Amino acid sequence: MAGHPLSIQVRVHHLNENENLEHTLFSIKKGSVIQFKLGSTLFGQSIKLFINYPENPTDGFKRLVYRELKWRSDSLNKGDDTALHCDVTFELAGSFHYFFIPEGG
Repeated sequence: MAGHPLSIQVRVHHLNENENLEHTLFSIKKGSVIQFKLGSTLFGQSIKLFINYPENPTDGFKRLVYRELKWRSDSLNKGDDTALHCDVTFELAGSFHYFFIPEGG
């Protein structure tokens, strides 16, 4: 049944220290959600995450244009890094690339 909430594909990507994704493209179906979470190697660090998927799909996809994603938390405890995540809903099918750097890096 198209459009049913249970038909949404959600993928979780854990970010890990020393991960080299320079030449990696990820493919995604229209309507899918990617949830980025910190891996245990990044707990306690401030991380900036960038993706080349447009914030507004009507702007069109530009492979070399990246935007920073904002971290959200499901916890009332500010120090709970396990609850940090960035969610991206893909209204366009295709491939995307992301990278992350330490804050101030």
